[in-house]
Amino acid sequence: MKIAPKTQIWISPWIIHRHRKLWDNPTAFMPDRFAGKPQPWSSIGAFLPFDGGPRICIGAAFSMAEAQMVLAMLLERFEFTLESERKVMPITTFTTAPDREPKFRLEPTG
Repeated sequence: MKIAPKTQIWISPWIIHRHRKLWDNPTAFMPDRFAGKPQPWSSIGAFLPFDGGPRICIGAAFSMAEAQMVLAMLLERFEFTLESERKVMPITTFTTAPDREPKFRLEPTG
């Protein structure tokens, strides 16, 4: 495919992350999808949470480690439930956000 000079090209991680040709059960929540695989965003080219190639986010490794530690600490101390049964739907523009602000109930576990 030829692309004319000065043509804008948009790459949508939202679409790539849910493409049936790239993923088994692309819309399923599967936290263990990358278990045992180092840095899936750089090794398979279909997961772009921090961009890719020479312009990959320099904070990618730190943010992944930080997110795992914070999540582990929260899950150890609290049980989370949504206050409403109404589904939270994604709205996608340049970034992805929920269609409404979900309200959570936190109950101490211990």
